[in-house]
Amino acid sequence: MTPLFTRIKGTLMIQIVKLIRTLKNEELDARLTEKEQELLGERILPASWYSGTSARHMLRCLCEVVAEGNAERLRQWGRNAAWSSVAESYREFLAPGNPVETLNNFSGIFRSFIDSPGFEMVGNRAGFCEAVFSDTGDEHVFPPFAHLLRGWIEGLIGLAGGEVSSSDVGSEQREGKNVAVYRIAYDPPLPG
Repeated sequence: MTPLFTRIKGTLMIQIVKLIRTLKNEELDARLTEKEQELLGERILPASWYSGTSARHMLRCLCEVVAEGNAERLRQWGRNAAWSSVAESYREFLAPGNPVETLNNFSGIFRSFIDSPGFEMVGNRAGFCEAVFSDTGDEHVFPPFAHLLRGWIEGLIGLAGGEVSSSDVGSEQREGKNVAVYRIAYDPPLPG
């Protein structure tokens, strides 16, 4: 089985670590490895790369213990991570008043966050975006990560001034691969 990602940029690891620190959940803490416990005490650097194994395990623990598989909670975490990451480290990729440009910028920098084989914006126009994310067979992490990424995309649309009116993620076969397909409709910002 190919992992969903082998490395994760500090920008995203910061979000995972902050959430775990904030929750102070004993069951969650008990499930983390010694290496992951050490990460909670370290200063995470946004530009550094961190272990994908640790990040995937921490995400899985968060999803199972805290979110209890709740897709809506995972989406909200994704939105919060987008708001926080963009505000702290990636403001230059935000195009205020222009969700299309913001999403195109995000698509271009996605691989700078995680070393994953497959995220692509396949349809992006005013009021609608469609994106695909390839499933690599990491069944414990892929479904929850799909909901986190959905929230992240919604968060970017909101930061750019759009308002999400409908959003879904589904699984499809494309070119012989399982992919998560995101279809998000939104009200573009009013000119002004």
